[in-house]
Amino acid sequence: EPGNETAPSGGRILVVDDNQANRMIMGAMLEHFGFEMAEAASAEQALAMVAAGGFHAVMMDQTMHGMSGVEALRMIRAMPDPVRSLIVIPVTGRVTAQDQAAFAEAGATGFIEKPVTARAVREALAMAGLARRVIL
Repeated sequence: EPGNETAPSGGRILVVDDNQANRMIMGAMLEHFGFEMAEAASAEQALAMVAAGGFHAVMMDQTMHGMSGVEALRMIRAMPDPVRSLIVIPVTGRVTAQDQAAFAEAGATGFIEKPVTARAVREALAMAGLARRVIL
């Protein structure tokens, strides 16, 4: 409806990508939507950071050196609460039906397709319950 806009409810999001430029782009979008960003350059680093706590969600690249995003997601889901119930949104350049099934099976909350757009990020946050609908 006209007059409706998605507004963030804020929170701290961990962006995981082995490409620094991708982390910077995602961080700028998240900050624009009112979120605080932390970053990790590998799945291994991300696992240590989420285990320490303090995040509302994780946006994780799926194709990284070392451990893949899906493998890291499975490890997060094996951790004790509250970490295992974190919102994890895969970010990927290839989204086949098989990829979508693998994300869902591993416990992902939707996904964002590359190249990443602000609209896709906003929609993923809204679907994950991190943004609310407001009437202006």
